[in-house]
Amino acid sequence: MVLKPALSNSFKNGAFFLFMKETRTGLLRHRPDYRVVFHIAVLTIILFSIVTIRTIDLPADFKEANKATVKAAETTKENLTVSVHDDGNTRNTNENIAKKVHNLICDEKKGNNAWKGLCSQNFVTVSSQRILENSQGGDEDINIVQIGAHTGWEENDLIATGLSRLLDETIALDPNTYKAAREHFHWIFVEPSPTNFKRLSVNLKKHSDVCDMRGINAAVVSDTLTNDGKDLNMTFYSIRDTIDPETGYDSLSGKTLPKYITQVSSFSKKPIMHNQGQFRKIGLNVHDYIVETHVDTKTYSNLMKEALVRRNSEKIVPPLLVLIDTEGFDCEIIKGIPPLSPYLPNYLVYENKQCNSTESNEYLKSMGYNIYPVGEDTLAVKKVKAIVTTQNYQSMKI
Repeated sequence: MVLKPALSNSFKNGAFFLFMKETRTGLLRHRPDYRVVFHIAVLTIILFSIVTIRTIDLPADFKEANKATVKAAETTKENLTVSVHDDGNTRNTNENIAKKVHNLICDEKKGNNAWKGLCSQNFVTVSSQRILENSQGGDEDINIVQIGAHTGWEENDLIATGLSRLLDETIALDPNTYKAAREHFHWIFVEPSPTNFKRLSVNLKKHSDVCDMRGINAAVVSDTLTNDGKDLNMTFYSIRDTIDPETGYDSLSGKTLPKYITQVSSFSKKPIMHNQGQFRKIGLNVHDYIVETHVDTKTYSNLMKEALVRRNSEKIVPPLLVLIDTEGFDCEIIKGIPPLSPYLPNYLVYENKQCNSTESNEYLKSMGYNIYPVGEDTLAVKKVKAIVTTQNYQSMKI
């Protein structure tokens, strides 16, 4: 602070006037008033200090140091002002980039499918903004969980293509998001079929530059399937490994089946038998291609505990998107999710053609979801984003 303050003449005159007024009204009339005495004492000290301080000649180096301090304070104030202003600009910039990413990869002319549904419900915008926020110090990692992933990268998989482009376009518009997009965007593929999982592992390695990706070789079942919450080993039916899971070519017969044929693996033979006509019309017997195996299972809740990645140990951020395609068991998985589960995703897509979607949709609505039919799939969108603290989660009985 500057130690040579100069008070204006008006202040001095005002102080003296008050001094005389209080003296005249208090002391001269012989009416002791301690408030008056106090005022007189304070004013006397102030006037004495002014006279004394004005006579001090401060050292030059002290004056320079004082100027430097004042300048530094002013600079700090300017920086704080700029910082606050930048926060507003950052939010606006994030929103603008996210909207551009949406416009680049959401083609409204495409048919009724899950990706178009996700686009219409702001999934791309929300995801891009979360990536941008993570690059600016945010700690809410993005988790995408694909249950029944098959080989992971089918040519006609619009969601896989869309997610990959979402990352690429966000990085292209803001290169600073590279680390957040690649390291804090987690894509988990869950596939029970041993043959399919083997090809999935190859594909994940091939596309490892997209983001943090990993596969889990297990089948997902309803939380209600076991009373103690322990995972089970169950019988599973799949297509023999002579049929290529991506091309449908059978090395045993030299014939080619539809590309999707190895996707019909399930706990039941029913999906495979439903497609026996595809074998019959090229002279093959479907029973020669059914393989009975035993696979590890995980309840929905146990899968999420294992799969989700989070940096903040005090906060459980639910998966942003869960995709379910389990050949007829989708509805059972959904109806088994506990209502108070901390793992209720913001977006959920499941195949509705092989299960009672009416019941599962009603259950999702009761948990706060809006429901949108998208072709053979159903899209559920959470109305309110949920973040659960570790303390609250430990008190939940799930």
